[in-house]
Amino acid sequence: MKPRYAAVLAANILVLGILIYVFYVLRSRYYLIIVLPQKTVVQLGPFDSEYRCEAVRSGMPELTAGGRLEEKDRGEILKFMACVPSR
Repeated sequence: MKPRYAAVLAANILVLGILIYVFYVLRSRYYLIIVLPQKTVVQLGPFDSEYRCEAVRSGMPELTAGGRLEEKDRGEILKFMACVPSR
């Protein structure tokens, strides 16, 4: 292999490594934080996007209560949950 091609290949690999680092390592993650009245804190995650974190958060009241809830009770449970970014 000619030295010029080897240098171009090495530069491309370096650029690819930097892009992978920027897009996957430095990307913000989201955590679902649940704070219960008895001062218990639960952290779930990491989630890839805020949308996925909010989807889990919206389904959590039915999971914890074990069935159908009225909107008032559902709102009371959701007050203790928040999606927080890692950055």
